[in-house]
Amino acid sequence: MKLLVPNDIHLDIDVPDGVAVVPYDPSAVIPAEHLDADAMVSWGFADQAQRDQAVGMPNLRWVQALAAGPDSILAAGLGPQVTITTGRGFHDRTVAEHALALALAGVRRFPLVLDNQAAHRWDRSLFVPPSCARRAA
Repeated sequence: MKLLVPNDIHLDIDVPDGVAVVPYDPSAVIPAEHLDADAMVSWGFADQAQRDQAVGMPNLRWVQALAAGPDSILAAGLGPQVTITTGRGFHDRTVAEHALALALAGVRRFPLVLDNQAAHRWDRSLFVPPSCARRAA
């Protein structure tokens, strides 16, 4: 069995004996020698050439989407013999951490702090919470 995995991410996966893991460039067409793959991990198909290739892969039986919404994979028109599984839940923790970091950056007025840093200014008022600054005025 041949499993194609994108080369733009690190996947530390244990595979059973008999499974060959082959990296591919997700922004390019799949090399002809790998069109016999049985399964692939994909962000989605980058262009029409990749979609056409996937549809024409005779042994393809499974596509694991890395995104929660596999729209481009579903739109490719793969046959009913191909099972498509989604990445729902893969990114929950990192997205939550990113959202929290952005919220904190906004509350702490990081854009203004960075502007002042670039201008070599030290504005202590940026480090006083806005609600405290209003009460002091």
